[in-house]
Amino acid sequence: MGIERFLFGDPAIATMQRSLDVQALRSELVAANLANVDTPGYKARDVDFTKALATEQNRLGSHLRLETSDSRHLSGGDGGDMPIEIEEDNKSNFRVDGNTVDQDKEMKKLAEVQLLYEASVTAMAKKFSMLNNVINSKI
Repeated sequence: MGIERFLFGDPAIATMQRSLDVQALRSELVAANLANVDTPGYKARDVDFTKALATEQNRLGSHLRLETSDSRHLSGGDGGDMPIEIEEDNKSNFRVDGNTVDQDKEMKKLAEVQLLYEASVTAMAKKFSMLNNVINSKI
């Protein structure tokens, strides 16, 4: 395992990064859902976090490596980003106007998103702190 893989291709960092991306997107979707709570026909949108994380972990398990012509070239990281699947809520239709936004559900989701985002930031900070300790340690 080369140093570039250790620093830049760590699957744990890529997974935490993806988690942050998913939670940021979920936050935007919840905000859009709440902004459209009174819009007739609007369908609430969300991302299945568990599904997105599982997709990312599967992708990292089988990522492609770039061909390099010199040992000093970086390997290309983890293979790039895959799009996050956004789902519309077509199941719940408790309003006559066809709007599927439930304000209480959205506020619960917002709290969940904030907690997961903070947990991911904390995990990533700890990972970088460990890397920093390794880099700065004296032998």
